[in-house]
Amino acid sequence: MTQTSWPFENADTSEAQYSALFSQFQENGVAGAPGDTSLSVQVTTGLGVQVNTGFAIVRGFAYQTTSNVALTVGASTSQPRIDTVILRLDPTVNSVVAAIKAGTPATSPVAPTLTQTPGAVWELPLANILVPASALALDPGNITDRRPFLSSRFGLWTTATRPGSPRIGQFGYNTSISGLELWSGSAWITLGAALP
Repeated sequence: MTQTSWPFENADTSEAQYSALFSQFQENGVAGAPGDTSLSVQVTTGLGVQVNTGFAIVRGFAYQTTSNVALTVGASTSQPRIDTVILRLDPTVNSVVAAIKAGTPATSPVAPTLTQTPGAVWELPLANILVPASALALDPGNITDRRPFLSSRFGLWTTATRPGSPRIGQFGYNTSISGLELWSGSAWITLGAALP
């Protein structure tokens, strides 16, 4: 087994090493909180949406937009589908960009599977969009917020945006239940009564 260590003075540290190191200290997520507009997604006109201004960390890489980002959902079909607005990290082209990942049209559609490969493409979800069959415009009620949030000391999430791959002992504040919870290795355990 090869042993490696980094960073050290006068020794190059690759972006892959930096990403691996930084992702041990901070989860992926948006700098904000449930209910705010930081990198939130909203309908504009027709099949258009926008990602609002904000900041995020994706696998140790920073993303920031100081103006709203306009995106367009692909044309609807004879069946509904669920698309996901994402931040896509691609280290091979040195970028993190907002994009839409299209789902598959179906009678009972599901959101597309996101690519999340350490050291390669990593897609962070911001929102799901239900695109109805033959739609010419989007309904604000068809957007589901999926933003995970950053926290400096412990996690901050809703029940729907809990960490997808938590570590045993990871804990945080869940705004859906107004309480603290901890990952036992097999389930989320609520710690005490809900906070006022």
